[in-house]
Amino acid sequence: MGCAMLLGRPAWGWGPYGHQLVNGAAVEALPEPLRGFYRANREHLEALSMMPDEWRASDRQEGPRHFIDLDRYGSAPNFDIPHDYQAAVLKHGKAKVDSNGIVPWVIEQRFQQLVKAMKNRDAADIVYQSAALGHYVADIHVPFHATENYDGQMTQQRGIHARFEEGVVERFVKSGSVKPKPAKEIPNVVVAAFDWAAESLSLVPDLLRADKEAQKAVGNLDYDEVYYNLFSKTASGIAARRLNDAAHALASLWFTAWVKAGRPPLKPVKVANPSPFLIGNKFNRLYHLATCRWLPSPETRVTLASREQARQGGYRPCPYCRPSGSK
Repeated sequence: MGCAMLLGRPAWGWGPYGHQLVNGAAVEALPEPLRGFYRANREHLEALSMMPDEWRASDRQEGPRHFIDLDRYGSAPNFDIPHDYQAAVLKHGKAKVDSNGIVPWVIEQRFQQLVKAMKNRDAADIVYQSAALGHYVADIHVPFHATENYDGQMTQQRGIHARFEEGVVERFVKSGSVKPKPAKEIPNVVVAAFDWAAESLSLVPDLLRADKEAQKAVGNLDYDEVYYNLFSKTASGIAARRLNDAAHALASLWFTAWVKAGRPPLKPVKVANPSPFLIGNKFNRLYHLATCRWLPSPETRVTLASREQARQGGYRPCPYCRPSGSK
């Protein structure tokens, strides 16, 4: 599934805080014995939750993997888009399908990679694939990742993407409020993913309305705390619900992958380094393990494939996580 990067789309989905909430909370929705393994690696799952956004810097095809503009295919409940990717391409053409976003199919691909890792009983790869899958699952639960009006640009409400996903979440959604329902087996991953996207899209009108009402009440475009307090009366409840739904969906995918892999025994042991990638800091030129507690902020990160690439790029190993012994 190749696709051109769509410039101008917001880059961070829920933001680091929201993505970490989803990956972390999903762990507690798992049944035993699966929960023990995931609990032991919860720190890794949270630390790696932003990986797919970081890949955008080196992969121009990454952008459309994070959304699907469902409203470009009509309206609910009869969206004119087949759930099978090849059938969708045959119907609408590859360029249109790819540019409108492909996140449901990316979730299916990532799910299958997790099943493979579980069949191989590769603990490090299980953690890595689980964390990456979590990012896309969280993204599809964002209302503005399901609409062509992704940043309010069609309704004179530019910036609503970040105001909702980061401004509201970071101000009003506490970690203790994300307590997902117990995981359950998912019969068809792609069908479920399209359902998640449709639910996201259905919430867009309420958010647009709340944003306009808050702007009108404040009387300016400063988006200060008065604005956020007004906007949050609608937006914070939606954000909390979607984060809970995302964590439940993610836990259900992890559980379903484990079942499909034959329920392999997984020891509740923390793996050393689940990511095959290293993370560089563009400013201080240090590179880190992806699980280092001193990772740079998302806007300063660059993903590095190997120590050799890091050395050639002029990066030095972090003195805390000591990545020079890694790949």
